[in-house]
Amino acid sequence: MSLDEVDLIIEHRFSNSACEYLVQWSRDLARTWEPSGNLTECHTLLSCYWREFSSTKRNFEFLTPSFTLVEEQASGNEEDEEGEEPEPAPKKRAAAAKRQPVRRLAPEDKIAVAKRVQMNKQLAGARTRASGTAKPPPPTAKRSFEFNDGLDVTEPQVPAAGPARRKAGSQTARKSTGGRRPPPPLP
Repeated sequence: MSLDEVDLIIEHRFSNSACEYLVQWSRDLARTWEPSGNLTECHTLLSCYWREFSSTKRNFEFLTPSFTLVEEQASGNEEDEEGEEPEPAPKKRAAAAKRQPVRRLAPEDKIAVAKRVQMNKQLAGARTRASGTAKPPPPTAKRSFEFNDGLDVTEPQVPAAGPARRKAGSQTARKSTGGRRPPPPLP
């Protein structure tokens, strides 16, 4: 499996203590569950998927320990401090109790979001590469024939002393005709 064939990573699941990913293939738009071992070449897609997953899925269910450190210390020091009670655990925040449910996205919506994120990253990369690269020409640079002081392109400027001799092996700049034949010379 190569990186060119994988178009998008849509979901993940854990089966038999291994992580599997729902992958959309670019060649036929099919979706299959692939083990993580098959996607070793797609580390950029995997990192983009996990970054997007962690930013959109804020309501993780974490395992809570069965006892706290205060209870552990209290159970070890029962002989020394019989009269003191352990400090109560801090109360949960009110905001945590009022969590809003996370909107579940359909696979098609996930694809659209992921493609939009990828396009924004490419656009941002193109902007950073393009910024600051264009420099003005130096003041000693010569202008091309078309832009010399507003002269007409069809009438080249001929020096008064006659045609200048060209050095052997030198070339003159020619106007591009776009693949067409140049027009016949004027009489």
